[in-house]
Amino acid sequence: MIRICLTVREQPAVVACPDMSYHGFIRDEEGVDCIVSFPGKYATGWDALTSEKTHGQRSVACVFLQTPEEGLGKHCPDPDADELGKCYCSKLYGLPNLACTLGYGVLGIAQGLENGKERNYRSFGYLIEMKKGCSEEEKARQRRKAEAMNAVLLMGDENETEREEKIKGAREMEDISGQQDQRPSWGCQWYRDWKLNVQKARDLKQKLKVVFFHGQVGKGKVDWDLLSTEDLWNGVGCGTSQKGEIATLDAEGWKYESVDVLNLLVDEFREGCEVHARDLKSHEWKKGVIDKFIGTSDSGLLSWQIKAETGEMFESQHLVHLHDPQDASPLKLGRDTLLETLKRAVPEGVEVEEGIAVEEQRLRHGALAVYIQVRAGIKGFQMLRDQVLSGDLEMRINQELQAKEALQLQVSKTEFFRHFEHAMMRRLALTEHQKQKLRDMAELQDQDLHLSGPAGSGKTLVAVKHVLQILSANSDGWVLYIATSKALGLYFVTWMLTAMPRRDRAQMERLLCRIRVQAIEDQHTPDESILLIPKLGDKTVKLQPEPDTEVPKGLLLAVFDEAHITFPKAHCDAAMQSLLLSDLSQSAELEHEFPDMTRIKLTQVVRCCKRIVAGATAFEYTSEPQEVKALGPDGPPLKTFIFAQPSDADFYSSYCEQTVRALHHIIQTFPGLSMTGRLAILVPDKNFREQLTKKLRQALPAKFEHRCFKLTRFDSAARPVPVLVASNEEEEEEEIIVVDSLTNSRGLEQMLVIGVALDSPIGQGADNSIRSRIYLALTRAQLLAVVVNHVVPEGWLAFLQRLDFREETLGNTREMNSQVWDVRANVHVVIPELLFNPLKALSWKEERTSGTLPPARRNHAMVYDPKSESLLVFGGFGLGTAQHCK
Repeated sequence: MIRICLTVREQPAVVACPDMSYHGFIRDEEGVDCIVSFPGKYATGWDALTSEKTHGQRSVACVFLQTPEEGLGKHCPDPDADELGKCYCSKLYGLPNLACTLGYGVLGIAQGLENGKERNYRSFGYLIEMKKGCSEEEKARQRRKAEAMNAVLLMGDENETEREEKIKGAREMEDISGQQDQRPSWGCQWYRDWKLNVQKARDLKQKLKVVFFHGQVGKGKVDWDLLSTEDLWNGVGCGTSQKGEIATLDAEGWKYESVDVLNLLVDEFREGCEVHARDLKSHEWKKGVIDKFIGTSDSGLLSWQIKAETGEMFESQHLVHLHDPQDASPLKLGRDTLLETLKRAVPEGVEVEEGIAVEEQRLRHGALAVYIQVRAGIKGFQMLRDQVLSGDLEMRINQELQAKEALQLQVSKTEFFRHFEHAMMRRLALTEHQKQKLRDMAELQDQDLHLSGPAGSGKTLVAVKHVLQILSANSDGWVLYIATSKALGLYFVTWMLTAMPRRDRAQMERLLCRIRVQAIEDQHTPDESILLIPKLGDKTVKLQPEPDTEVPKGLLLAVFDEAHITFPKAHCDAAMQSLLLSDLSQSAELEHEFPDMTRIKLTQVVRCCKRIVAGATAFEYTSEPQEVKALGPDGPPLKTFIFAQPSDADFYSSYCEQTVRALHHIIQTFPGLSMTGRLAILVPDKNFREQLTKKLRQALPAKFEHRCFKLTRFDSAARPVPVLVASNEEEEEEEIIVVDSLTNSRGLEQMLVIGVALDSPIGQGADNSIRSRIYLALTRAQLLAVVVNHVVPEGWLAFLQRLDFREETLGNTREMNSQVWDVRANVHVVIPELLFNPLKALSWKEERTSGTLPPARRNHAMVYDPKSESLLVFGGFGLGTAQHCK
């Protein structure tokens, strides 16, 4: 089972805090503090900040407009806009139909639609909802505001029919007011006024300060060029408009200090105040009263001593009032409403657990969240994962709620993936196809076996289950696992520990005593590789050299993983049974001399989504016809960044630039997702890795200054064991990205993969080597693969650019999966079928045509169409064509 975490979605401050009205106050004095950005949801803090007493101490550049006379609902022309008279809104808040102007070709359309899901009539303030019991004066004030914003006012006591009519009206007002641009109802005059205030404060050399949500200092920042696509309403770090303010400060290079809002609210938390507080040691939220204020910690956070209800004393740096009016919980909707809404929103094959209590908890930074458990098979969980990442699940939940409920909910991606990945590793369930192959293997324990299958078919997992069966059936003896790297050996051992029927520590240690690993990193000298023994740490497992005196007797089984790469035949003779795992498509050799063994074939790809399987099929090699079925969901489109061949002097700088663009695309596609343990950048060799890593370490902080990336190789020192790690352990601020050679990635996998500089000309003596490494890179990815390469005439990737095309002008019809709208070229094109026959992969070099590549083809992408079961190639900007293979 997996838990889905729901929180209440942030409302615009102009709607959530109706009484704020402020134009800023800049003291005519040099060197004083100036608050340039403040989260509007903290109304009490705002009152303290804007009081006359505060004006005698600091400046405040913030602007909140509440009436049309002040500028509410008005838009200001952006002097730097491409179009005359265009306002600031598209840059500050993003417009779905502008995505294609961001430089991502025709795929920008689809991406814009994906990232536009959170930009709707509610988040843009076209529906203002009032609580029951409001005074006539308050109603009149809200009516004036709604009129200024072209918004609809929804009263708390209206019936269901009236609510539905009002919501319909809000959608219509959004269309009319935005004139197809979907501009925010509050306008953007506030931004012009705010920027003038900040410039005045800078002229006076005042110290700029940005105020963040409690406990989230520095979080939620967005780069200026990502404002139009990121989810600005995610409730992380700072408010929606704050993200635009902070992005402006960073883009202009205006230095500021980041502070916690609690620093301005310290007077609210006095001795005896009832609070929810997070224990600094246990990280648990507890009810209690403030015993005393301790002071400021070394990290700059304020600390209090809290007396819990149990009488226990503990220190806390995260507090919320016990009855905070801003403390909104999804449970306000009711347990039954939550369950029914989620049941209708989750994809087919996913079931909501109704018999289990809906659990309410506080997240790390204090927000109230509700956890609901769901169950599914492998495909169902993969579909759920994709819908959480794309925002589809959240959109469907809110579509279900919007007709009846005022609250809108948010699905926490961070919390979901923390539980999803942990559950998937703990589960390690086999499909029915894999179970049948395992039964076949069990009946042939007196024979040597050769298990083959495409990447992602689960060869290693089936081998793990077979090894456990062998060890369980024999009280004595040991198993040898031969791998192409130490990292792969650790991966196998981790799966062994996770797949054990009993997982207590003593059982794990007894199992590890019967396992040995041989990492043959140099296939030319396999005999020089020493045996390694796995050792269990606190929460990890590591491999260390085997003392000769401890080598057990009786080799029950020798497992040769990646046997198409490394196969020391001598080990076959020493073992009672040998098990080979292979995929010829990952091999640089076309011919392999394997012993005469019983062959067992896996033909279902479980790990990778359909689009990755379809894309990799173009580079697959098989010597005989085979039916391979992808069980996973469709997944996002494969993406490529093809660029002009750089000079020798600019070679690595150019690849660094394009790799950063690929990372930008991934971050744009999966906003809010930490890259730790989820992204690998795969390169041809060690030298390339060293050169690219050096360049990336310089480029990433400049491009993504609000994120902290650490570059590393596939870990060969130690690996976490999921069953020993709690699922609620928090992710570190630092995001770890793997940059390694393809050789070191064999047998391993990541959710996201960027394959860099993998292509070479066909017909230069290494054709199959190049084909196999492109296939290998694509199939390391579970969900999304991105290819970065310069134009290689007569190369493998170039084949995808030499396809015949046909073009046809269309009317106003737009049919999903059959057409592409290229706004740059203003061309509508039919997307015909593109089918790759795996048996012809190696004959491409004979079918290729002469000539140079289309010069404008800087971007292109392969997309799997599940309806036609075809692979589509989309042209880059400037072509305005869709192409298909004969």
